[in-house]
Amino acid sequence: MKLSAPDILHAGLRTSLARPDLVLLMYGMRTAVSLAVAANVARHLGAIVDHTGFGAELMAADLVLWADIIADHRSSLFRLPVHLLWLLPLSFVWNAVVEVGLPYALRPERRSFWRGAWWYGGRSLLVGVVYLIVAVIGIALLLVVSGTLAGEVGGETANFWLLAVVTPAAVVVVLIAADYLCSIARGSVVCHDAGAVASLLRRHQPGLMAAYAVWKVALGVVLTASIIVQVYLGAGVASLVVQQILFLGAVVCGCGWYGGLAAALERQSAARSQER
Repeated sequence: MKLSAPDILHAGLRTSLARPDLVLLMYGMRTAVSLAVAANVARHLGAIVDHTGFGAELMAADLVLWADIIADHRSSLFRLPVHLLWLLPLSFVWNAVVEVGLPYALRPERRSFWRGAWWYGGRSLLVGVVYLIVAVIGIALLLVVSGTLAGEVGGETANFWLLAVVTPAAVVVVLIAADYLCSIARGSVVCHDAGAVASLLRRHQPGLMAAYAVWKVALGVVLTASIIVQVYLGAGVASLVVQQILFLGAVVCGCGWYGGLAAALERQSAARSQER
């Protein structure tokens, strides 16, 4: 018997709360990456304002003054993303590790996250490459179609809706679909011991899609709340504490999804074994 969406959500929440060590591990890694990014950004901004002799004062200045500074140093700020390019391969590899390490560790046997990452990490990377290529091709096709339609339809209002609303929304849908299918395939690698290619062909349960949507919406709400806290409370101790609690909640949402995924796939695997 397959698990329903509420059962998957309950299993995910239960297993994630039962493994605080995994939650703290994910929180620690996310915090370390955030600090590394913040340090790079702060160093780059500091280099822009240090020559003025008012570095400390400018770092605490209001947004209007910073807007003027940014306008005068556009070339320096445009180089900032280059210094953060190392995040792309790191994020890709870490995501591949997490999406097999967590389903492996959140199974009832309380297994090791790192052992699952070691055993299944290679196959997870291959699955990620496949879905990355699929997402790139899908987005490229969308852009070609949008550009063609924009030339055919004409009209400022129609083109605005097509290029500024419909196309970005379609790109987001493609990315979400690729992320969801990639998670299912990687979970199959762990729970069904499937190969990288075989995992791509696995049928998924309808309840998983609903559970995925709920966890991602919850994650979006938590992250939005952290931004609101930053805007209204500013850069104080209270803001920092509330934001860290919200970030911890975001980690629980992520672990909840992988815990529910592992439970659903384990049930599916057990049902297939009984049928045989």
